[in-house]
Amino acid sequence: MKRFYFFLYLFIAVGFSSCYELIEEVAVQRNGSGSVRIILNCSESKTKIAAAMLVGRFNDFKIPDKSEIRQNISKVQSGLSSIPGISDVTFTTDYNAYVAVLKFSFSDVGRINEAVKTLAAIYKISATPLPVYSYDRTSGVFEKKYTGAEAAQAAYRQLKQTGKDLIDGGHCISVCRFAGPVKSWSNTRARLLNSKSGVVQRFTAKELVSGNITLSNKIQLSSF
Repeated sequence: MKRFYFFLYLFIAVGFSSCYELIEEVAVQRNGSGSVRIILNCSESKTKIAAAMLVGRFNDFKIPDKSEIRQNISKVQSGLSSIPGISDVTFTTDYNAYVAVLKFSFSDVGRINEAVKTLAAIYKISATPLPVYSYDRTSGVFEKKYTGAEAAQAAYRQLKQTGKDLIDGGHCISVCRFAGPVKSWSNTRARLLNSKSGVVQRFTAKELVSGNITLSNKIQLSSF
């Protein structure tokens, strides 16, 4: 699964907007435990979204009602909570601001991979490579491998223009935080946080699906 396409499905489940912000935050402790937080912010287009939800459609897309959204949220919560090593799962939506937040904790970075597989199964996404996360406690190396660029481009080309427009309006932020300072990282688009204990990558959804960037990153922590 390309992470973005799960996020896009989440985006569709909450509402539609030509302007949205997607934030992924992964926080890792020295022992490999940590947490994930995914925020989808459509507040800039909340008036358009509210109107679309009233009629139940947005261009060629059927918009799920609040009951269907609650069912999807319940599936995600129960599915993630059933994974050994995943805990504290919450999935909330704010219909006033049109913001959705998915959060969970993990006992080991490898558990994130199981969470991604579970989300892919829930949303029936199986045609593209899954992102892979790893962390070596001995060397202090955190790695995120993303190999879905070609599949993302192919899926994007098959969309109607309305679908492409939905994707094109997205701005994304990927943040990796750690308990100690970062020594180096491999992704040239990523930048060191002011705290020096993490890196951030900013990109547009269109850049991702067009294959102009990679989300892969190998991060070496200091003091190892």
